[in-house]
Amino acid sequence: MKVAKKKPAPKMAERKKVAAARRPRKRERVGEVAFPSERRGLRSGEQSGDLQGLSHLEAADSESVDELIGEGNAFEADVVAGVESAGDADEKEVRYARGAGG
Repeated sequence: MKVAKKKPAPKMAERKKVAAARRPRKRERVGEVAFPSERRGLRSGEQSGDLQGLSHLEAADSESVDELIGEGNAFEADVVAGVESAGDADEKEVRYARGAGG
């Protein structure tokens, strides 16, 4: 008994894709864009710090190094410790290391 081979399905001709007609874009001129008037009065110092509730006082640190370490904030504790140990570097006398030449 012979099994007849099936004929392959005829291939469909591929259609060419036609791009949709493009519409010209309307261009905006920079001079015509209106900016909200509420943002004009802000000074640079009032833009981000005040929104976060940051204090303007120099000694406004509320947490000590020990408290930060206790809370698991080792990075912040290291930063605070570095700032505290830095002192007033601009008030100290400048010291130079003398090299072999003199």
